[in-house]
Amino acid sequence: MISGWTFALALLVVAGLAYGFGVSRHRRLRQRLVTALELSQEVSDERQQQLLRDNDLFASIIRGMNEGVILVDADRRVRLVNRRCREILGIDFDPANCLLSEIARYPELNTAVDRMLAGDEASQNVALRLYPTGGAFDVRSYRLSRGEVLLLLFDISQLERLESVRREFVANVSHELRTPLTAVQASVESLEEMESTTAEQRPFLDIAARNSAHMGLLVSDLTDLSVIETGAVSLEIQSLDLFTVASAVAERLGTVARDAQIDVRVESGGPVPIDADRRRLEQILTNLLDNALKFTPGGGRVTLQCFIEGDEGVFSITDTGEGIPFDSQEQIFHRFFQVRKERSRTVRGTGLGLAIVKHLMRLHNGQVQLTSVVGEGTTFTLRFPRAGTRKPDAGQ
Repeated sequence: MISGWTFALALLVVAGLAYGFGVSRHRRLRQRLVTALELSQEVSDERQQQLLRDNDLFASIIRGMNEGVILVDADRRVRLVNRRCREILGIDFDPANCLLSEIARYPELNTAVDRMLAGDEASQNVALRLYPTGGAFDVRSYRLSRGEVLLLLFDISQLERLESVRREFVANVSHELRTPLTAVQASVESLEEMESTTAEQRPFLDIAARNSAHMGLLVSDLTDLSVIETGAVSLEIQSLDLFTVASAVAERLGTVARDAQIDVRVESGGPVPIDADRRRLEQILTNLLDNALKFTPGGGRVTLQCFIEGDEGVFSITDTGEGIPFDSQEQIFHRFFQVRKERSRTVRGTGLGLAIVKHLMRLHNGQVQLTSVVGEGTTFTLRFPRAGTRKPDAGQ
């Protein structure tokens, strides 16, 4: 048998071995923990350095931007304004934490922020004109995911000046062309009426007459467009029945439609009262109907519809022509734009009719929309303020 001393000694040896193993294991665990903490610290330091570099890069980009930048929080307090924006708004201090209304006393900016915060739109564009400098800016506002609003101010003063020069040039050229063009037309008419004009000469006179007449229409449209673009046109707003005016325009162009063997229909469920200038309204509808007749083949149909939709009087004109490709639909209202150049040689026009329509609709505080399918036809839709709903100063 094992004596008590021997047993006790054995227990001491076992306990010592267990303690040694425990200490060794504890040291290994502590070393691993230290290594992990050091690695975590290195990663944290690297991320912090990367964040600092990203912030420096972001700050450099914001400082170097030629556009004004304003960041506003949900309380309408300014969180960020770059150097260019301070120059634009004439701010000579750090506006951080100031209310936007305290640093920018322009209703356009505050209204844009209010609309963004109200959640009406995700983004929008507004025009801003500074006083007393008269600088023009295109302000684009965006609602961010954290309830903040970002405003970007793009300087378009130079573009506006160039556009003003262009309009003035076109107006002057069209005015100067009137007198010599009138003289050419009068001379051609006189030669056509002279008995001494031979049969061989008459085809050339006919060419001169057709082209001078076309040039006369072009000069007239250029002059009209220049007056409209410069805002010199004055609208005489009155309550009109859209259906009555559309019917009169269709009747006036009835001979053209019959000669081209095109069926023109005017449809309405009743009177459509709108606020508009009668002469300019007739010009809009005439341009659209004339355009539809030109690009609708014989045997086709053009349908004019008038109806009320909410607070708007709506006019739509649908043809069964060749349609407009999708990539050209955005440019169709640009002056002199032709969808197909080869087609323009056979269809005579100034290329300004739709541009005039766009500007006149804007003056009427209305909208013009286009839908078209190649091979099926095109629909132009006009939306006018319903009688009694138009703002008194709109488009003036």
